[in-house]
Amino acid sequence: MRPYLIVGTFRTGSSAFAEQLGLHPGVTCGWESTEHVFGVARIKLAEDFLRGRFDGLRPKERAFLRDRHGPEIEVIGFRLLFRSTPKWFFHPRFSPVHVVEGFNPHLRWLQSRRDISIIHLVRSDNLEWLKSIACARATQRYFGQEYPQDLAVTWNVPEALKRVRMKHYLGQRLGELSSSHAYIRVGYEEFRSDNRAVVGRVCDFLGVNSAMPLQAVPRAVVQSNTSHTITNAEELRLALEKYGLAFE
Repeated sequence: MRPYLIVGTFRTGSSAFAEQLGLHPGVTCGWESTEHVFGVARIKLAEDFLRGRFDGLRPKERAFLRDRHGPEIEVIGFRLLFRSTPKWFFHPRFSPVHVVEGFNPHLRWLQSRRDISIIHLVRSDNLEWLKSIACARATQRYFGQEYPQDLAVTWNVPEALKRVRMKHYLGQRLGELSSSHAYIRVGYEEFRSDNRAVVGRVCDFLGVNSAMPLQAVPRAVVQSNTSHTITNAEELRLALEKYGLAFE
């Protein structure tokens, strides 16, 4: 089995993408499989997962994978996501969350495992990304759960800018893997527009048959739409544009 990882930050469509990729009979695609452990323990669990050893996973995911993982599997991987926290001083690299999540040890580990293919999910429109974060935070609704139609959210602008700066920093560091690994960048906006075509392209990248019929994922609903608004959207948009942070 060839290993891969889906990397990026939260609220980039990774749940819908991973679920649809995992429908391919030659692909094992886990969840955020190491999220429940911290620091270098995440790396040990990642190594076990990529060898098809699922004992350290949460029971629900372990049962899910044992139902789907079989001898016909060609590639195996999961989502390795990092938090775009606003809790940092001076520069995003000094965030305490980096230590908890083991971001730098993960990068060093990946440099030692150049056999791992990297699927880098990126959401370009940062205003929409911030709206997605605020809506999920306000409702505690995530993948497959629609937001109320009259939902309105407000952002603290300095906090929002710090989140975007962290997102940009993480994306830049993860993008550096393109020089050392088999690497493909997948845009959220492109996936949302034509998810089956994008997953087919990723299957080609992973070396599995992209001609297999790839279904749309019923639960992959578009949570955020024009009826969900940021009450201070114009103020936030101007701040993002002022600092060159509107798009990745």
